[in-house]
Amino acid sequence: MYRYLLSTLVAGLFVFYWLLTFIFVTPDNYINISLLNYSVKFNTLFYQRWGFFAPPPKSNDRLYYIFTEKLNPNKNRIFEIIEPILIEKSNNAPFNSREDIIDYILSNSIISLEEENRAVTEFLDYKLNKKVINSKQRFKVLKDNLEKCNSFRTIMN
Repeated sequence: MYRYLLSTLVAGLFVFYWLLTFIFVTPDNYINISLLNYSVKFNTLFYQRWGFFAPPPKSNDRLYYIFTEKLNPNKNRIFEIIEPILIEKSNNAPFNSREDIIDYILSNSIISLEEENRAVTEFLDYKLNKKVINSKQRFKVLKDNLEKCNSFRTIMN
């Protein structure tokens, strides 16, 4: 009798847990949104990382800082930013939340900056073909626009 009751209780809790997990990880819908307060509590107790199931990235972005000396413009120092973060992320796994957040911010900023660059370049190429601007103006507008972009400011910070 106790064995049956215990096994039923455990099976019921198991089904209830997976039902809640399914509800809280689905895209936004009426049920998910109406249970938003409970979702925060559930995720606090039963946090899960679903990144394991995400597809691998399609590109390998890199970010380089190039420092040029004012007195000697021929002397440059080049620093790659993402690689040291990835190494730290690997060394501190699985307790690498700090490195993971920095990687996430920088990678998304780089992707956003590339998309902004692509959109502005297409627009300026169209203007260049219509003879509205020349190539010098095109470069200046592209540079100014990218420096005003939020992603650029995030990377600079």
